[in-house]
Amino acid sequence: DSSDGSGDTSIVHPGSLSRERLESICAQCHLSNGSAANIRGRKLTDFRPGHRLAEYRAHYVLDKSDGAMTVVGHIEQLQKSRCYTQATTLTCTTCHDPHRHVPKSEAGTVFRAKCLECHKPDACGLPADGTSRQDVADRCTECHMPSTTTSIPHVASTHHRIGIHNTKAGGIVPTRRAFSPGTLKPLYDLSHLPPLDQDRCLGLAYRQLASKQNDPQLGSTFRLRARRILQKTYNAGLQDPRLLTALADLGQASDPVTAGRLARRALEQDAALTTLDRANSLGILANSLMAAEKFDEAIPVLQRLVSLHHNPIAWLQLSHCRMSTGDIPGAIAAKLVHPDRQVVGVIGDGCFQMTVGELNVARRLNLHLPIIVLNDGWLGLIKLKQQGKGFGLGGSYLGDPPTSPPDYFGVPCRAVTDEASLQDALSWGMNLDGPNVIEVFIDPNSYATTVYD
Repeated sequence: DSSDGSGDTSIVHPGSLSRERLESICAQCHLSNGSAANIRGRKLTDFRPGHRLAEYRAHYVLDKSDGAMTVVGHIEQLQKSRCYTQATTLTCTTCHDPHRHVPKSEAGTVFRAKCLECHKPDACGLPADGTSRQDVADRCTECHMPSTTTSIPHVASTHHRIGIHNTKAGGIVPTRRAFSPGTLKPLYDLSHLPPLDQDRCLGLAYRQLASKQNDPQLGSTFRLRARRILQKTYNAGLQDPRLLTALADLGQASDPVTAGRLARRALEQDAALTTLDRANSLGILANSLMAAEKFDEAIPVLQRLVSLHHNPIAWLQLSHCRMSTGDIPGAIAAKLVHPDRQVVGVIGDGCFQMTVGELNVARRLNLHLPIIVLNDGWLGLIKLKQQGKGFGLGGSYLGDPPTSPPDYFGVPCRAVTDEASLQDALSWGMNLDGPNVIEVFIDPNSYATTVYD
């Protein structure tokens, strides 16, 4: 600060802060445990040094009572150490000076001196003249904070749970068998939050944890916990957009109608949603509308989704909705309303049969309008409905797709059978003066992946 007191009061000295507030500064980068939730009405970007991180984001650790480590989990590991729990001053800056990097050649001596501020030299359980102790040259961290290599190139990390570890070549062996699936515990005290907000954060953290599981059984277990906690919180009256999105996601497989309703309510508070939650809500709402065969309502939802998130499934769903609404007339209307913009119609072979006569209108008006027809030789949606209800297939097979004609009602046509010919046909159709048809012959089996019913 300047002598007149006009300095920047937002600048804080970490050494003057409490242990939790100091560690909150470090935790912005070194606390990435994958189980966390923003406090309702708060954003992590609002955090400033000197504040408690727990005022903005609730972090949790999975209590499995094992010694396994993660690469970026130093703060959680440190807080499980007896050296940490039995002292009030041990913290990140005890060993790490943010203004000085300790060279590797000095690290053993520097960190040993830190240990000896509390521990006596003869406290080591190994004989002073023993091979094990001599091999590490009395460097305490070699045994009590061992390093491990990771699958990330050029990265080695130090275990920050100070203690006695069993080590072997290639990594760290847990000293105790891991319990599964474990329980989430808050890393910092959350008693400043009302009980419902504590439950909300815990449920959101379980949902995040579930999304990171490679084991389907663990993922299912954590999703079930998340849904139970968040449903209870919702029923008690806490219904912020983040919670609504999470509940919609957790329930969409079993109850797409309710999930769609929750997603719609979340989108009504659009400004409070993160980009990811907004995309998830749009996707859930679109799936719900498509399951109810409300394809015309799903189209604007999917249009917004593909503008935010370039997901190929969303594009296929949008194509399916376009095909289901018979959109040659829609494409013509779009071109008439926006004559200065490029409009492309996408339609299936069944809907094309029903609206092919509209090409005459496009030709008469001389609209620059490519129409892409997806031809798989089936009335695909009818086929899937018949299969889903266990009926025999009747009236849905159109036969092996024939070669495309040179034109439909005088509108020129090109056939597409592979990616290279698709590129050529698109270039041809986009540059042709007037309407045209690009008939794409596709595998009928891929259609089922775009239908959620």
